[in-house]
Amino acid sequence: MKTHNPIITRFKKNPILTKKDVPYPVATVHNAGIVKHNGRYIMLFRSHLLNGRSIIGRADSEDGFSFTVHPKPFLIPSTDNVFAEYEAFGVEDLRICPVEGEYLLTYSAYSRHGVRIKTDKGWLHIYHGAFPAENWRPLCHALAAGR
Repeated sequence: MKTHNPIITRFKKNPILTKKDVPYPVATVHNAGIVKHNGRYIMLFRSHLLNGRSIIGRADSEDGFSFTVHPKPFLIPSTDNVFAEYEAFGVEDLRICPVEGEYLLTYSAYSRHGVRIKTDKGWLHIYHGAFPAENWRPLCHALAAGR
């Protein structure tokens, strides 16, 4: 039988990021998304705080293998105005998509309500936008179709 070289191989030093690498107390590190931006790798990852609430952390890397976690979380559940209700149990499952020179970041807001959407220019600010679940699928189809 002929052997083939795999197209993808597992990095021998996995995992590249663990809860021990995070400078604030978390119980987990998982479900990361990574983008290369201006020659650096930016990882946004989900963690659970010790109380079980989900947050999003950020880590940066020059080579895509050795990451340094920022001293504070990138995104935590809102505590003010209407968004506190929608993010009451956490923010989860962040995804990064380049769209027309910006990045569209989407995440689920863990509560009894629908989906939240976050957009960002330059990774500096958070925009919380109410986005009912019935409108979510058409947006995904529009993004996929390039509209």
